[in-house]
Amino acid sequence: MTKQSSSISSVIKVSENYARVYDAHLSSPQIKTMKTNKELGGVIDALGKWRFYLGIKEKASKEEIIINVQFIRDHFGNYNVNDIHEAMQTSIAGKLDVDNNHYGNFGPLYISRVLNAYKNHKSEILQYCKRQLDKNAPKALPERNPKEELDAMKTFFLRAHKDAKDEFFNDYGDVWYNFAKRNGYFNFTQKIIEDAKRFGKLKANDEASDGILMKMQYNQRMKKEQRELRERSYARSFVVNLWLKSINNPKEFTDGITFSMLQG
Repeated sequence: MTKQSSSISSVIKVSENYARVYDAHLSSPQIKTMKTNKELGGVIDALGKWRFYLGIKEKASKEEIIINVQFIRDHFGNYNVNDIHEAMQTSIAGKLDVDNNHYGNFGPLYISRVLNAYKNHKSEILQYCKRQLDKNAPKALPERNPKEELDAMKTFFLRAHKDAKDEFFNDYGDVWYNFAKRNGYFNFTQKIIEDAKRFGKLKANDEASDGILMKMQYNQRMKKEQRELRERSYARSFVVNLWLKSINNPKEFTDGITFSMLQG
C-alpha cells in the first residue's frame, strides 16, 4: 500500500478523526497482512482498551484473545488497527447505528456487530475526504486538438499578413518571429539588422507610437532592461513585417503550414 508523505489535513480542512481514518486507510497495514504476535500487538492492545471502556473488569483469557484476534483477521482483515480504535470510540459514544450492549460477552458476536456498523461510517468518511480532495485538485487541462490549434494559427497568420500590408503588425510575444526563424524563413542581411535596430529605438521612444508610451514616461521611468526589451520587440516586429509583406499569396502559404511547424 502506498505511503502518504503527509496527512490529508495538510491539504484540506477536515476533522481530526476524519484525517486519522483517511490517513490510516492509505498508510497503515491491513490486519489480514499481520502474522506474528508482534505485528498483531496493536490489535490486542485495541481489544484490551475496548474491554476497559465497556467496563469489563475481569482480565481477558488467552483463549478469548486468540479467538477475537483470529476472528477479526478472518472477517475484518481489510481494517487496520486504527479502525478498531475508531469503531470502539464511535460505538461507545453512540455515534454508530448499532446496539452497543455486549450483554456480558465480549466476543465475535458483539465485535462483528460493531465492526459491521463501522463499515458504513468509515465509507462515509472516505467518500467525504475524496470529494473534498477532488474539489481542491487542480483542474485538468483540456486535451489539445491539433487541428483546431492549426486552424486558429492559420487564421491568425492571415490577419497578421493583412495588418502588415495595410499598416503595421505588432508581433506581441514574438509569435511569428519565432515561427519564421524556427522554420528558416528569414534571410538576415546586415542592412535588415541595422534597419530593425534603428526602427526599434525610434518606435520605442516615439511618444506618438500607437499611444502606448509617452516620451516622458519612457525617458524618466523605464528601466534600462525594459527599454532594451521594448526596442528588441519592435525590431523583431519590423523583421516580421518585412517577411509578411514578401508573401504574395498568404492563403497558399497557410495551406503549407503544418502543426509540427508550430511547435517550439
